[in-house]
Amino acid sequence: MISPRLLIKTLYDHLSLVESLVLKSKDSPFFDRDQLFRISLTHAGQNRLEAEETIRTLISKEILLPVGTSDEFQIHTPVRDFVLSLAQESELGLAETIRVEVEEMRRIADLIQDLLVKNDLSAVQEQTGKLGIRMQAVNRQLDHDRQAILNIADRAKSLPAGTPLDQRYREVIDSFDRYVEPMIQLLAQDANGFAALTERIEDQMIHAETICEQIGALVSWKRKISSTARYLRTLRAEAGQSLTLCRETLLPLREEYLKNSSIAIAVAKLLGGIRKKGTSRIIPKNRINLGGTNRTQRVIPGRFAKAYMADLLNYRPLVTVFPESIDGPATMQPRLRFKQVESDLANFPSGEHLLPWLLSRYPEQDEKEILRIYHEIVRRMPESIRQSNEEQTQQLYQHAVRYYPHTIEVLQ
Repeated sequence: MISPRLLIKTLYDHLSLVESLVLKSKDSPFFDRDQLFRISLTHAGQNRLEAEETIRTLISKEILLPVGTSDEFQIHTPVRDFVLSLAQESELGLAETIRVEVEEMRRIADLIQDLLVKNDLSAVQEQTGKLGIRMQAVNRQLDHDRQAILNIADRAKSLPAGTPLDQRYREVIDSFDRYVEPMIQLLAQDANGFAALTERIEDQMIHAETICEQIGALVSWKRKISSTARYLRTLRAEAGQSLTLCRETLLPLREEYLKNSSIAIAVAKLLGGIRKKGTSRIIPKNRINLGGTNRTQRVIPGRFAKAYMADLLNYRPLVTVFPESIDGPATMQPRLRFKQVESDLANFPSGEHLLPWLLSRYPEQDEKEILRIYHEIVRRMPESIRQSNEEQTQQLYQHAVRYYPHTIEVLQ
């Protein structure tokens, strides 16, 4: 078995030739020595000796593997998939491949549910790891299929103008019938669809995270479960986006084919005759088949919409009682003016402290206004103010202050 380091180095040295071989292998997977030699001369720009040496190197490094006992070779499958992924030339897979992975995810989800009932978080961690591998496989396949759909559309659009419609859109129609329609059924918004499955697993992960918090499990366990829940949300969104992209890319080409096909032309001609002459003259009554099937469409809301609608149905408005009337009129006392207070200070009793006098003189004012005018008197009448050396406590209406009181001794 070749060493991974040598394999990567060989790919690095001969990537242009290997990429050419991989792209040609999409039409024919096997090459004989003459074909390998011609491709090496044409696409790698090598001379004859260099081409022979390069082919021997690819064979010795197991990038080219012999097919049985014949003189033909094929590209090693992991190398082929890797190069196709790098060149964004991935081939369209089968919807059944994703369906198998989804069914395995469903089985693991049922097992996780049983383990959560038993509070066996150790086993839940093991199954969560397996679930992560399956999710990565689904995400990788969706990415490859999305790129393959874009390549199919590009090939259909880039064919010459005179190409017959059947040849131009053959791959588009085949891809739509073989991949897009089964994926629409797989990703349907119903109880058995992919979205419902991922939502159920996400709820299980949230429940497991809650159990980890309750029993004080390892932080690494909780982080792994939380990461799985976030990856599920991302995978669900990417699956829907991938399906939308595939449908929007192939559906216009499919409709164009159906519009221009011979059957569509015949139907259009028939409908034109019916419009002009009537059904009875164009189609005999004994040839009209009025049977058919009725198709109904169901719209199923998601869980968040259901929860929102349930909250609306159970909504009860909060009763707020507003007062009918206010006990007394909300009046605001006029602000004290210094000139008014200065005139009142003419009757200031000798030896009394200023702050208690203001409180008793103006009881209708709040304590903030009393303190304001108190500081203004001290600031504007320094020649008449004397401050005590003893600290006292003065009770206001709602608060008490500790200060060195002032008194007015001389007032002209």
